[in-house]
Amino acid sequence: MIRRITEYLLRTIFERLFKLTLHQQEGVDFSQPRLLIIANHQSFIDGMLLALYLPIKPVFVVHSDVSANPFFRFFLSKVEFVLVDPAHPMAMKTVIRLIESGRPVVIFPEAYHPDRFLNENIRRPRFCRG
Repeated sequence: MIRRITEYLLRTIFERLFKLTLHQQEGVDFSQPRLLIIANHQSFIDGMLLALYLPIKPVFVVHSDVSANPFFRFFLSKVEFVLVDPAHPMAMKTVIRLIESGRPVVIFPEAYHPDRFLNENIRRPRFCRG
């Protein structure tokens, strides 16, 4: 009951704040036995919108660094999620098992972050000749 009220309030806020309108895409079948939804995202609001408006309740694949933030941990407690550390490729086996078991999964592919790339490369010592 509380979950439904919270979802209703959040949907109302998003619809008013962002002037959100939904358009049903024809030909999308969310009842597939093995469903992987790959979504681009610009911010964490995109994940919240998917959680609120998808007609199914999927498992979200979340970068392990996100769970360190108390603000995001609060929102993650409202949905099912799996933490994945990209530094450990075997962590994706958990995601594969979820899909094979019939659970729908949402994943946000990590994009190239120029600022992160520059910071890592400036701080990292390099081997050089000469």
